[in-house]
Amino acid sequence: MEDAVATVPRFLKVPIKMLTGDRGVVDLLSKSLSHLTTHFFGVYDEHGGSQVANYCSTCVHTALQEELEPLMARWGGDESDNNCHEMWKKAFHNCFLKVDDEIRGKQGSHQPGAPETVGSTAVVALICSSHIFSIKLRRFKSGFMQRWERSHGTLCRS
Repeated sequence: MEDAVATVPRFLKVPIKMLTGDRGVVDLLSKSLSHLTTHFFGVYDEHGGSQVANYCSTCVHTALQEELEPLMARWGGDESDNNCHEMWKKAFHNCFLKVDDEIRGKQGSHQPGAPETVGSTAVVALICSSHIFSIKLRRFKSGFMQRWERSHGTLCRS
């Protein structure tokens, strides 16, 4: 058994206001520091076969980028810190839902990417100089969202 991993240095440049909310901190910074570079890291532990872990290692970061780019394009910074936190949780949540649906063949006309008995645990982190966002999911496939709702998925900011 081998884990699958994904590392994407210089993953996205995220507006600082998406990290801090609009707490006046950004106004004190130089305009040249309007964005911070993030780095993506993911570890996917296979369960019953490598198909899901390998798929996740090639697709989760792309799905997360697809979730974040529209948010970054329209981010106004008027949102409170709580909404900022919720925005990150929702982006990760939607990303994992999308990949899980792809694996199970629910996206478009895709066939299931792996047998029903195969799954993966995932730990994903998005890191920049001021924040760490991390999510741990107990299992892709076989209804991972129930496990997410039971607090096996966490989002941490520092």
